[in-house]
Amino acid sequence: MFICVAPRNYAWIYIVISRVAVVGCGLIGTSIGLGLRAHGLVVFLQDTQPDQQGIAVDLGAGEPWSGESVDLIVLATPPASIPSLVSEFAMKYPSVIITDVASTKTHIYAEVQQQAVHARFIGGHPIAGKHVSGAAAAEAQLFDGHVWVLVNEPDTDLAALGVVSGVVELLGATVVTMTAEQHDRVLAVTSHATQVVSSAVALQLLALAQSDVQISGTGMIGMTRLAASDPALWTQILLSNAENTAGTIETIARDLRRVAESLRNHDQASVSEFLAAGREGRRLLRRPEDHVS
Repeated sequence: MFICVAPRNYAWIYIVISRVAVVGCGLIGTSIGLGLRAHGLVVFLQDTQPDQQGIAVDLGAGEPWSGESVDLIVLATPPASIPSLVSEFAMKYPSVIITDVASTKTHIYAEVQQQAVHARFIGGHPIAGKHVSGAAAAEAQLFDGHVWVLVNEPDTDLAALGVVSGVVELLGATVVTMTAEQHDRVLAVTSHATQVVSSAVALQLLALAQSDVQISGTGMIGMTRLAASDPALWTQILLSNAENTAGTIETIARDLRRVAESLRNHDQASVSEFLAAGREGRRLLRRPEDHVS
């Protein structure tokens, strides 16, 4: 059982969270189940793929959900399915709090508002994961020390936001709140365009002979790690944040064209300036354990 203190109508209320349903038993959903189970919560699991649900159950992430009453529903399904699931569960369980883990937010909020289901829905996005998917890769500590974005709009139910924040912190993550639009604009730079660039670099390997591909250093391996991600899922993510991501890709392309021109002109100063600016950007990501000089 987890007791959350949350604001409502200028007062503080205690909300007990003891039963959680996780819909979607991939890497993120199963990891959430494992993490909540480790803290003694009752977790139910549901997935359209019986094999993934079975793996999640066998790992101890929860038990199959047959419609039992719950306090919180976590939607860990592909982005396109989120709005309809919010509507379905909000009508079936009017008092339940619903959150999701989708990588984009604006289109989800727009569709949920159109449905006018008045759900206690809090959009979420854990900035954690692996390049491999599926329940088998899940781990209870996946979110430890990572940021978890929660959407806070002017009409957000602050009590629901407080509950979801408490659950996120229980999983070891740090809550950052922002609007749906802010989330998508930022993630276009920090995640979505990164996936495209990784795929673009990996694509160049197809022009090489297999014997030549073997002459790859850790730089190539690191740069192309994201290219191993699920194409179907990432197609959904990229298209749902298309305008922001396209704009970021165009900016990156302009920078690459400029450095290509500098290289052809043997413009040492411009090349050095480009590399130095990139190094400064990289410094912004440094963590205490990062020893890059």
